[in-house]
Amino acid sequence: MRFSPVNRALLCLVLFFPLTVRAAGGLPEVTGPISAGAHGRPFTASLVDLAASGYVEEEYFLTGTAVSYGSALPLASDGLWDVERTGRQPYKTRILVRRPKDPARFNGTVVAEWLNVSGGFDVDAEWGYTYPELMREGFVWVGVSAQRAGVMGPPLRAGFSQPLTLWDDARYGSLSVPNDDFSYDIFTQALRLLAPGRPGSSPDPLGGLNVRRILGVGVSQSANRLVTYTNAIQPIAKLLNGILIGSRIGVRGGAAPLAADLPMPDPAKIRTDLKVPVLVTETESDAPSHFPARTPDGRLYRLWELAGTAHQNQWADSYFGAEIKRDLGVSGIGGCDRPVNDLPTQHIADAAIHALNLWVKEGRAPAFATPISFSPWPAVIDRDAAGNALGGLRLPQFEVPVARYGGIGTPDQCRLEGFAIPFDPAELKSLYPNHEVYVAKIRAAVSSALKSGFLLPPEAAEEIRNAQRAAVP
Repeated sequence: MRFSPVNRALLCLVLFFPLTVRAAGGLPEVTGPISAGAHGRPFTASLVDLAASGYVEEEYFLTGTAVSYGSALPLASDGLWDVERTGRQPYKTRILVRRPKDPARFNGTVVAEWLNVSGGFDVDAEWGYTYPELMREGFVWVGVSAQRAGVMGPPLRAGFSQPLTLWDDARYGSLSVPNDDFSYDIFTQALRLLAPGRPGSSPDPLGGLNVRRILGVGVSQSANRLVTYTNAIQPIAKLLNGILIGSRIGVRGGAAPLAADLPMPDPAKIRTDLKVPVLVTETESDAPSHFPARTPDGRLYRLWELAGTAHQNQWADSYFGAEIKRDLGVSGIGGCDRPVNDLPTQHIADAAIHALNLWVKEGRAPAFATPISFSPWPAVIDRDAAGNALGGLRLPQFEVPVARYGGIGTPDQCRLEGFAIPFDPAELKSLYPNHEVYVAKIRAAVSSALKSGFLLPPEAAEEIRNAQRAAVP
């Protein structure tokens, strides 16, 4: 039998490199699944029982050459950026894959998360907020280690931060990311291996699944990276079918630098000429810094501002605190001088990923949400007599409050945990003469949120059960 040059090359790969795909045409080399190392598991391995939901977790290494980007013209606040390649550097990083074991359970959508590195180590923030929805609907989740801080540091906080190469040198010692200027192309190259029409490969990180859609997701620090990716790279890469940006926060309205030596506009809004849907969720913690970068809702853009909520609520403190204790051996944040905000922002996160997927799959746009009310200059949130924010997407527990809720906690290490100061018994009694009145009001608020798509049925049922168990008034 005669082989073409291409077939001969492929045959060599099968015979001599059964676990590797050579980089070509902007594709990284893939190695895995990875099993070596001192810990016997990946960093950021799932806290939840994947097998119980029919899921498997695998890790792969990607090796290639990434490009950096710049711009010959100043970047404008409207996000309409034209960029050009400015440099090339080799890299080696990892992706973490959680997928249904049975291909029949796969819903056709890959969620590609830009892993958060604000603490100097990888955090699977979107997974942590939305794993109930991801697994019950059959999504594939892939975490991408795109940034130097998460891969090789140096540690951002001495004695606490542990990038991959420090945490397990035996497993990750060969990894290398030059600097964050190259993170955008590293993310793009990972997407090429996951997106619809991806090249056939062995090993295939997705186990041969038929991908129909890919959603890009970033939360908090990585949301800021994804904003810049959305403005600069998505228009030329055209790989994402939908984009979910959660809790962009901080300078420039929440946008990361495109390159270390390139001035960024302040604020940096999201461009309005994108061809794919973008859904942005902002907690009350995030809303003031994001306010100058607000983009009006449109045909392919939605902004959900969650009144009363915290950037990192009580539930997130518990989940990610357990992950940090397991992986780093240290306890999470403590010493807050007020109760941490307990409004369930994770329920909105579940609804958001569901809504974005429907938007991409069926063209059904999410509901419009009333923005949080601001007195604009300076940006100060308007509040009712109890101190709770006016306007915004309102969770049932905020629409039917039992506390004064805020997005900014104290002292400083608790800033993003917000607060929830319970109403006194007399105030509760004046609002809800008896328990039945309180539960009825929660039921009505849940019904409204469910109808609008801000809650999904499992979370709606949970919120009603919680109200029934609550000692209110």
